[in-house]
Amino acid sequence: MFVRKAVGLSVVLVRSLGRSTPLSLSYRPQLSRLTAAEVFFCTSFLACAPEDIDVVQGANWLAPLGVNLSSDRTDNLLNPRSGYRGAVDLEHAARWTGSNYAYNRMLGEVSVYRGVGGSSVAAARLRAGWVGPGEFELLPAAGDVVHPLKRFFAGGSNSARGFAQNRLGPKVLAVGVQRLLRTDADTIPPTCTVAEVMALTCDASVLDEGVFTPQPTGGTRMLEGSLEYRFPITPASFDGVAFVDVGQVWGEGESLDLSELHWTPGLGVRYYSPIGPLRLDLAYRAHDPEQLRVVTSQVRSCEMTGVRPDPCTSLVRGATGGPGFVRTEQLALFGPRVPFDTDRSFLRRVQLHFSIGQAF
Repeated sequence: MFVRKAVGLSVVLVRSLGRSTPLSLSYRPQLSRLTAAEVFFCTSFLACAPEDIDVVQGANWLAPLGVNLSSDRTDNLLNPRSGYRGAVDLEHAARWTGSNYAYNRMLGEVSVYRGVGGSSVAAARLRAGWVGPGEFELLPAAGDVVHPLKRFFAGGSNSARGFAQNRLGPKVLAVGVQRLLRTDADTIPPTCTVAEVMALTCDASVLDEGVFTPQPTGGTRMLEGSLEYRFPITPASFDGVAFVDVGQVWGEGESLDLSELHWTPGLGVRYYSPIGPLRLDLAYRAHDPEQLRVVTSQVRSCEMTGVRPDPCTSLVRGATGGPGFVRTEQLALFGPRVPFDTDRSFLRRVQLHFSIGQAF
């Protein structure tokens, strides 16, 4: 999604409130840079111009104050069979804390484990988060924004397992602009015209969804839950698991609608190795296709000169003259949305995960 490089320090004060119940106060100033995040900033901040992207990807301070309270009353750290664990994490960042990004963030999680019938275990987890965006000091025209590191993402082996990593929640579809404009012959019209790309009115819905690359952009509110029934297959080494996960992430401007939660049931196997449980999970998702926005490179029209190298790209493959286009450094985020994940065949709806450790 993005690459982050940072240098900083952490100052943490911890006080024990009881057995396995620490309360910590922290201050974590970091000077960080973001790279490979142009699509993210264009879709989330509407900062599509290269000069704006340079500002948000440059060296900026992220300096939150935090409070964390956690408690672990389980009987085993790696493979609990009884007890509970929970945590609440609060963060605040503003100009007075030394942060260029301002935000408030809350994240809470609780898990419960109960033995069933002597050898089996029933486990449940609930996780919820909220982040309130604030002004980015160096680019006030972008409005209220949330640093990529503090946004919420869902989907994956420890989340809603019917989805690939971070693929549940807000996302956009990236596609090369040449795929939209160039054709193989004069008789084949392009998907869009240069004018439509420049005006952000290009409708890319006629393309096969295989040409798009989905890119998650994260959200500001998140809700996840899981239920598991863990039962022995062999006396010592193997367990089977039946589970159902539920979750959703909502972005800015979206109402929190619980009817949009995605349910993903599945089955799994656990092998208890010396380094912890080795986990194989197979989950199924059955949700409606999404309507997603398309992002690509912005262009401008030009006239091919026939002199090589010619910066102008022909609208017809192999042509040496006539009208064409050249890509600019700006991104284009189209208004028309494209249906995605429309294949409802069983195999396309199944997601496989392999990881180490229990899901929760």
